[in-house]
Amino acid sequence: MAIGACIRGFKSSMRPVIAVDATHLKCKYRGVLFVATAFDGNRNIYPVAFGIGDFETDAAWEWFLRKLHCAIGDCSKLVVISDRKVSIQNGLRRVFPGASHGICFYHLKGNIKASFKLKQQDPILGYFVRAAKSYRLAEFNRHFSRISNDRVRTYLLRAGVQKWSRAHCDGR
Repeated sequence: MAIGACIRGFKSSMRPVIAVDATHLKCKYRGVLFVATAFDGNRNIYPVAFGIGDFETDAAWEWFLRKLHCAIGDCSKLVVISDRKVSIQNGLRRVFPGASHGICFYHLKGNIKASFKLKQQDPILGYFVRAAKSYRLAEFNRHFSRISNDRVRTYLLRAGVQKWSRAHCDGR
């Protein structure tokens, strides 16, 4: 389902950036709630579209992204932000082949914390946050070089620094 006023707002937006995610429904109504959101001019989050599916699969994500495409149409310079789910990446390649895909910094930070059993106040997380939010390459390199755990550094490099780092962003 697309929300008409929000679609018109998105189309007139200066920054065509959409965040997509899904959450599992519990209790009596099982399934997955897919959502697409954007920012308005005041940096408030507003919904663009949502849908409900049975599971979070390649087919379900492709279905949702196709419905989103029908709602917003072709968007030059579209950027889609999500977690690292392969199903989302596969759907984006098929439905929005020209879109740039970014990784949600918050999800990536949570994955690092869980995968490497880091505490909330671990300095590695602080260096990651500073590196991700740096605008200049020199500043990024300074913070990234302070991440002392080689496994964490490899994990972040494999994720693709251009997908989560401001300094390495392709301009969109």
